[in-house]
Amino acid sequence: AFVIADHLRFGRIAKEVYMDDYRYQALKTLTRSRFDTIQNLTREKQRFANYLFLKCSGIAQAKDIQNTSATTIALMERFETVDELANADLEELTAFIDETGRNFADYAGRVTFVNHNQSVVLLKAKAIRVAARDSYRLPITVNNSVNQAMAVSIASMRALEKQVKVLDKAIEQQFEIIPNTLTSIPGIGKVYSAGIIAEIGDIHRFDSQASVAKFA
Repeated sequence: AFVIADHLRFGRIAKEVYMDDYRYQALKTLTRSRFDTIQNLTREKQRFANYLFLKCSGIAQAKDIQNTSATTIALMERFETVDELANADLEELTAFIDETGRNFADYAGRVTFVNHNQSVVLLKAKAIRVAARDSYRLPITVNNSVNQAMAVSIASMRALEKQVKVLDKAIEQQFEIIPNTLTSIPGIGKVYSAGIIAEIGDIHRFDSQASVAKFA
């Protein structure tokens, strides 16, 4: 309609007119929504890490224990106070970590095995107890308030993670209907490809590589 009106008004017609493709707009809506959700999740993880430092400073500062890992979150839900965690039965704590974590690849890479009969989970349980014992103690009323704030933060993180999964599925479905070869580049997966394609749109609207670089 734009091309016809332009021709009738001025008697001119472009050699090639870029017509917006709503597939790109749909993908852009999804990828930008995912970006915002990830930003919110990152902020919520930082908020949880702050609460973790208040409740259990030793774990928050330990290099081999991730602040927002599934194991750390489960521990904060399971143990009301630092003393409960510091005095937990080692076997029970090891079993609990094994059940809730089940992924200690990063930790295993940093552990030096003095006794080969000790499992990675057992070593982590010991490290967690030591970290809990080295933590400063909060007054019970402050500790309870931190637990409540922590519970809200955990619920928010889980809700945001679910939203990311929903968006990832929608992005993948929309991504499949747009022909592209970006995923053939090593290190560029579907998430990055979808974001790039959503923002650039139809590559044919650019005259050269320099035009794409200028747009970027």
